[in-house]
Amino acid sequence: MLARTLARQSSQRGRPVIVWDPNAPNAGPNAAGWSAEFVTPCWDTFKSIFWQSRGCLAIVDEAPDVFEKDRNNARMMLRRGRHVVNGGGGHVVALLGVRYVGLDKTAREQCSRLYAFNQSRDDGEMIAREWNCDPLKEVYRLPKFHYITLDRMGEPRAGVVKIPS
Repeated sequence: MLARTLARQSSQRGRPVIVWDPNAPNAGPNAAGWSAEFVTPCWDTFKSIFWQSRGCLAIVDEAPDVFEKDRNNARMMLRRGRHVVNGGGGHVVALLGVRYVGLDKTAREQCSRLYAFNQSRDDGEMIAREWNCDPLKEVYRLPKFHYITLDRMGEPRAGVVKIPS
């Protein structure tokens, strides 16, 4: 829900949104309920669009799967995707995953903003260490739809995903 809200807000602000969603039943604009210029379940198609487009919010759903099957390309997208190269790039990349610890360590280190929902106590302690933020140790106590967000070197803030009616 949070990712779809961020996608909708990004589109409303004029930033194109591209999405890799391995669970999308089909590809195309606004597929699978995403407010996005393009959605695809095909990783190779997403990579191609990523490097050909410019200034997008690029959402990678089930991100741990990507780093498992195509680690080198996924890391390159994170490291170089925010820079404009040969007319493409300049992207903001959002990685989604059920468990933060399931993400590749390089991916975790490249993140500049975190939205942490309920995780196990052990995962919360690791997140707190990596983000140098003790309140993240308590993510295991968060109720459904509640999260803690922070930017690197920022102060944590509590939030709640608003479910569209």
